[in-house]
Amino acid sequence: MNDANKPCHCGSGKKFKKCCKDKKPRTKTIEYEFGELKTIDGLNFNTLTGELIAFKEDKKIDFKAAEMEVTYERPKGKKVLTQIPMPLNNPTLNLSAALEPFDLLLAIDTNTQTINEHKLSVSCLIGGYVRKETSESFGEHFIRTPYALNVYEPQVIALWNIKEKEENVGWMTFIEAVMRNPIYKEDSKILVIVDSDLGNIDDYNLRKLPIYGNFYLPQNMQLRYASSDAGSEFFACQMLRLADTEGKILIKEAKELAKLATHDEFLNCLPIEGKAYTHFLKLR
Repeated sequence: MNDANKPCHCGSGKKFKKCCKDKKPRTKTIEYEFGELKTIDGLNFNTLTGELIAFKEDKKIDFKAAEMEVTYERPKGKKVLTQIPMPLNNPTLNLSAALEPFDLLLAIDTNTQTINEHKLSVSCLIGGYVRKETSESFGEHFIRTPYALNVYEPQVIALWNIKEKEENVGWMTFIEAVMRNPIYKEDSKILVIVDSDLGNIDDYNLRKLPIYGNFYLPQNMQLRYASSDAGSEFFACQMLRLADTEGKILIKEAKELAKLATHDEFLNCLPIEGKAYTHFLKLR
């Protein structure tokens, strides 16, 4: 088989010629964490299982976490496409497989514009999950892939006059809404995918920093970065792009409405006291 017609190595399920053939080379880096400073004698890599083993005086030292980061080089520095937690008991270079253990994926993106002297932030949530796919994917550009991304209907909210950190307020508002859902379980494993504040994500996950105000990331959730404008071969990036597109559409609709509506009609939503925003409206 011609290499261009073979399955793309990224795991997207597309043929190589329709996926990564003309994209900048991706670099995958896996970072292992002990959780605290430790001294080791060496490392062993099991080529059969893919497991990395640290040891000291012939005793195995357990890692606390592992994460894969996918990047590519550009003149102004490396571009981070996505960061995904890796399962320690079953490490994999397939990012789709790494998402399967999560009960729920939440991709949250916020678009903000000033309209009629009011700052309008539209936050969109795309929920979903990844599971093994047993059926064939048909189509000219697709071949069988063992994993499938399943997404729910977008959830969209409008928040007026957030003073700062509009993206973080969007995360917090949706996370709080998920926790209020009657089917929410505190032991469910949830990955929250975002495209901003990359430098602080580790501290949010360690609960050293609040996401906003005094709101910290719940213990059963992890926060990870993905790009909404690149990396379309990765599920996390696909979800964020969907959220970004939905938000931009509704921001555009709001601008058209503002041209026709009076001040009161434009703010025809629920006024809120004691929150990071002045008004709230659920759009979808």
